Amino acid sequence: MSRPKRGVTIQRPHKRDILMSFSRRDRIIHKSLSVVNAALNRSILSRVTNRNDGTIRLAWARSPEKYYANIGDALSAVMVTALSGRLCRKEPFRSARERLYAVGTIAHNAYGGTAHIWGTGLDAKFNAFDKTLGRYAAPPSTNVRVHATRGPYSRQAFVDAAIPAPRVYGDPVWMLPSIFPAATEKKWDLGVIVHVTELAAFSPEDKTRPDFIRYQIPPEFRDRVKIISTVVEPTVDAMMAKMEEITSCRRILSVSLHGLVFAESYGIPCLYFGFNGPNACETFDLALATEDVLNHRVRDLYAGLGREKITVYGCDRIRPTDWAAAMSAIDEVWSPAQFDPGPLLDAFPLPLAFDPRRGEPFRNYDLLRQIEF
Repeated sequence: MSRPKRGVTIQRPHKRDILMSFSRRDRIIHKSLSVVNAALNRSILSRVTNRNDGTIRLAWARSPEKYYANIGDALSAVMVTALSGRLCRKEPFRSARERLYAVGTIAHNAYGGTAHIWGTGLDAKFNAFDKTLGRYAAPPSTNVRVHATRGPYSRQAFVDAAIPAPRVYGDPVWMLPSIFPAATEKKWDLGVIVHVTELAAFSPEDKTRPDFIRYQIPPEFRDRVKIISTVVEPTVDAMMAKMEEITSCRRILSVSLHGLVFAESYGIPCLYFGFNGPNACETFDLALATEDVLNHRVRDLYAGLGREKITVYGCDRIRPTDWAAAMSAIDEVWSPAQFDPGPLLDAFPLPLAFDPRRGEPFRNYDLLRQIEF
């Protein structure tokens, strides 16, 4: 090996130049990947689009025999329509046509054709074709393509079924504050968001079952505590009004999964309202928590945020709630969720017409009002 002549100085590249070279290379790679990804998204868009009217086929939870809608489920159509700039039409869970799944614990219902999964959860105890299995399994004659899941437990169910799934997590409703503005003033010290199964009837009225004593509000708290139903008229304006009601609360105690997503995404202090306990907080390890103390949907959601533990405010349904203690617990325990929407938005399988990361206000409400819920 030849050596440099004595007295000759070898010019070493400056560290800054090396970093700039890597930076240029990374930008080229990123640009190339962006071009490929955009082409793939356009291809998926063409395959999930109804040719007769240009709408996107989207599967979401909706009972046809019920007039009203559960806002958490209906927001699937709102989020996909807003982000894609294309109107969504409801597609059945079981279908031979290519379609998209987004908000909700619904991925285990996918059967037939090609199902694109984005930010969706599933119940690992169920599948769409054989109830005797007692677990999720890949449905026959179905191409399940996972782009993102709500959390790692949903992802693991896919992986266990030999369905590839990336480590990209998040509920699409995390981006809702970019679409539905928050209330301009706070009216309630505490909003209590109940599950639809706890209502006396499936209606927008905030009336819970009379045997659930924990939702009774004594006179001294009636101007401070608000029971909130997630059932709404099937219109975008009704959903916006519901979100204004929710965001007018200073704190949230929620049984509803999406009640927690609403609170966390809008930065409202909150806790999960457990069904067990003597009006007190208890902290659970997400990896060890059982269904009787922590709903698997909530477990999946917070694990997707990188949390290892969750604190629950528990009160038996047959016991009066100590509302002052509940509010104090939220003030003491809650810390803001750290969620980066970038990976979830990058995984969106359609071209983005509206990107919340740009900080521009959403304006296309006329399109949202055309959704048939």
